[in-house]
Amino acid sequence: MMKAAMSGLFAFAMGFAATSGWFSGSGGFSGNSYANLPIEEEIVKAAEAANQKRGHTQGNAKFVGASAHGATLIYDYTLGFAPRNFNTIAASERAQALMERQVCSGPLTPALRRGATIVFRYSSESGRDLFEARVNASVCRLNT
Repeated sequence: MMKAAMSGLFAFAMGFAATSGWFSGSGGFSGNSYANLPIEEEIVKAAEAANQKRGHTQGNAKFVGASAHGATLIYDYTLGFAPRNFNTIAASERAQALMERQVCSGPLTPALRRGATIVFRYSSESGRDLFEARVNASVCRLNT
């Protein structure tokens, strides 16, 4: 059940990112519109665009917001079903593997090559950190 729930959560996260309109094509997060910006400014624009969908939910996952920290874009989500004995190590490993498969060869690749790091961070509704997945050019083994 945990495997199916995790797959659904990451499908939601990637689907959300794709439909929020801030990345497409080969020019970076927004095609060619931000590709000429320094990566830090591109990350700020991506966070601003994503935050227009703050509060969007699918199943037990709710998008809380995105934030820019230099060349790092962080997506924060809350999960409404995290039990007290939630296995954070297993969830983190599974999350990392899923994100690497979905992000490393997708439309985010150009931004990753330019130095971006994408973090999908999950917590419980009470604020307890559960797990995160972090993807960058090194993790994806991209030649930068």
